[in-house]
Amino acid sequence: MLDKLKQLLAVLKKYSGMLKALFLFSILLFVVNQMTGILQGMTWSELQTILFSQPKKRLLLMVVTGLVAVLPMMTYDWVTVEILAANGKKRLPRKHLLTSAWTTNTLNNLAGFGGVIGATLRARFYGGDGVSSKKTIATVSKVALFMLTGLSFLCLITVVDIYLFRTTNPFRNYWVWLLGGSLFAPAIIGFIYLNQQKLFKDFTTKRIIKLFLGSLGQWLGALISFLLIGQLLGVEVSSFTVYPLFIAATFIGMISMVPGGMGTFDVIMIVGLGTVGVSKELAVAWLLYYRIFYYLVPFLTGVYSFVHQMGSKVNEFFDGIPKLITQKAAHLILVGMVYFAGIMMILLSTIPNLSNISQIFQKLLPFSFNFLDQSLNMLVGFLLLGLARGVSNRVKKAYFPTMLVLAFCIFNTISRTFSWQLLIFYAFLVACLFLARKEFYRKQLVFSWESLAVDGALYGGLFILYSIVGYYASEKIGHGKTPANFLLFPSETVWIQGFAGLLLAAATIAILYDYLGGDEELGEAYQADKVSQFITQYGSNDYSHLFSLGDKQQFYYQPIAEAGVMFNFERKGSYYFVLGDPIGAEALIVEASQKMMEKADYLGFRLVFYGITDRYALILHDLGYDFMKVGEKGFVKLSDLPETTINDWQEADQMVGMLESGYRFETVKKPLSDDLMGQLEEISAEWLAGHEERYFSFGRFNREMVSQSNVGLVFDGENKLVGFISETLPQNKTEVGYSLMRYRDDVPDGIDHFLMTHLIQQAKSDQLSGVSLGLSPLVKVGEAKSSFFKERLINMLYTYSNPQASFKDTHQFKENYASEWQPRYLSFQKSTNSLFLIAQTYRLVVRNSGRKNSPIKEFYTNE
Repeated sequence: MLDKLKQLLAVLKKYSGMLKALFLFSILLFVVNQMTGILQGMTWSELQTILFSQPKKRLLLMVVTGLVAVLPMMTYDWVTVEILAANGKKRLPRKHLLTSAWTTNTLNNLAGFGGVIGATLRARFYGGDGVSSKKTIATVSKVALFMLTGLSFLCLITVVDIYLFRTTNPFRNYWVWLLGGSLFAPAIIGFIYLNQQKLFKDFTTKRIIKLFLGSLGQWLGALISFLLIGQLLGVEVSSFTVYPLFIAATFIGMISMVPGGMGTFDVIMIVGLGTVGVSKELAVAWLLYYRIFYYLVPFLTGVYSFVHQMGSKVNEFFDGIPKLITQKAAHLILVGMVYFAGIMMILLSTIPNLSNISQIFQKLLPFSFNFLDQSLNMLVGFLLLGLARGVSNRVKKAYFPTMLVLAFCIFNTISRTFSWQLLIFYAFLVACLFLARKEFYRKQLVFSWESLAVDGALYGGLFILYSIVGYYASEKIGHGKTPANFLLFPSETVWIQGFAGLLLAAATIAILYDYLGGDEELGEAYQADKVSQFITQYGSNDYSHLFSLGDKQQFYYQPIAEAGVMFNFERKGSYYFVLGDPIGAEALIVEASQKMMEKADYLGFRLVFYGITDRYALILHDLGYDFMKVGEKGFVKLSDLPETTINDWQEADQMVGMLESGYRFETVKKPLSDDLMGQLEEISAEWLAGHEERYFSFGRFNREMVSQSNVGLVFDGENKLVGFISETLPQNKTEVGYSLMRYRDDVPDGIDHFLMTHLIQQAKSDQLSGVSLGLSPLVKVGEAKSSFFKERLINMLYTYSNPQASFKDTHQFKENYASEWQPRYLSFQKSTNSLFLIAQTYRLVVRNSGRKNSPIKEFYTNE
């Protein structure tokens, strides 16, 4: 007998795969056969009426019920992690545990495949960190044995109920299934206690009780969810009558090994509910809602959670690039949507019959916000446009107001015009707002010329359009025939109400911009001692002689007391123009540049580096900056300068003529007397002849700066001071340069050569290595036909610059003396608009830039 039993088991094992397939096929055949009969006798219009006539509040309650009903399943994960932690696994953070547990159970609930999905995910989430894969899989598999214990207990309760208390229940005929199900829990728990010393040594009585209660909570949650949905649908059958059918159908569905018991469970429920007077249409609707809100909705949240967790790992593998792309794409979409919403709301207030213009507006209007009140439409529309600027500029203070305004608009629109299409669109908008949340990091709103141009055109265009509509809405103006019906307002009074809303919106925009703005600046004001200390320790750059003007700010990066880096810069609009290479420790240049970029970006500004060397331009290029040439620095290398060349300069006709006329050159050491300073100031004013000084990278007459410089003076034959050249601080104490060369109007031609020749001769006699002639702006830029547009534009500025101090004439003068030319560059972010940048750079040089801290002030006065 025993041998025959072994042979039978061997045959069953050999053909187990075929038997399983046959079993599943028979179940499928049964389900298809029964469902065909059920569906043929249904009235589809009645089913549709039941499904789509439910109030939104009722549907929301179903959603909440389904999500809450899933929570007890997380007990399995809690105990699993507890057992693994007792065996040496590092404890998981609570947030990670909750997220993993929710993902596992919601996915396993719908697509469990006999618990395979749940076991796989738990092994994936909770494995490693000090515990072997074998131990993890074994623990997960043992925990899975408890998942039907709660259902088994409910089967026992139901059998007792229908045989001892409610003996007239119509579903007593399922007692065999219920009795069979009730035996599962005692069998499993008994087996565990018999093997607790070895196989189940980690499963203490306390943990067994936790798992049993978790399973009981899982199936009670499913039962309560099903019965509550029935009550919300208005089913008139008692819950005490239906629940035995639900328990039996659930157990049969589970042992069928079909995910979620789909098909088997549904057929049994529809047939059973029909015996107690529930129509097929109502039964199908009941089951559909149960499947949607207990299985599908939690499943979708689990899919999102799973994608998010897997996405985090993928993002980590690719160094954060996928997250960055998603974040920036969401931000770009959000900016477009907020602008679109604001424009559409204003157009709806401006043009009453907007949908009559074209089919495009007919298709777009359903996706815009709309209030019944015209003034409110106007106000919220302009408020959205103002917030759109803050969103576009990534201002942190714009995020929360944008979220509130969008929530208000969405709630108002959906409460009056509900549609699933609109709901999905708004959900996508909210998702973009959430995904883009880390893009909002800047402290304040700073207007750039680009943003002023865009917003100015937008506001101006909308105001002009509203004025045109008002003109045709007026009953007092003889404007003739209205060009289009969509311009007609119901009355002039309605237009005036809208105009009042427009004025209120303008005031709101002003307040909003002031709220989003700020007055925090980068760096600190000029401190002579601190600047002098850096120059003494690290040397100077091409523009160090301009520091004493005190009109620029400095940014210091000094991680340690012994070493640091200093940047010299000036603000123009939304740009900080950094003048020359940084001064400081060579090893800290890259790090200091990054810190300055981060700080400027945080404050809402952009950096532009002007007049930098090719070496520093390449460093900035590695940090993501583009660059282009802005000129060349002339240099006289005295060691290579033969005496014959100096003699040739001195023997030039103009020089000889001036010497014969009694002109002489004299050097005066600093500090200069007040009397001499007065004469120099008079000469400077005469040389300017009413023109403005140049700024930023150019020297200008400043009493403090000039008085602290050595000055070369030119006197005429009558010993009258007629010109001067001010020397700059020595470059590393081996070079000399000049910042100003000015003279009276009535001096002979060639006085500039007279001054320069004597400066070079003086430097050679002082045994210096060279003379810096300074930057020749825009020289040799954009001369080729193949040059970029921005370089050709620079070449035009070079060719047609102000004759009073022409860039071209300046270069031609320096070319007489320079023995070598060193290129200098302008470096800027690659996303910078070249046209606006060139215009701002030019205005920075040719005219002083006032500082504008308030965005409101900038909005009206920014140049």
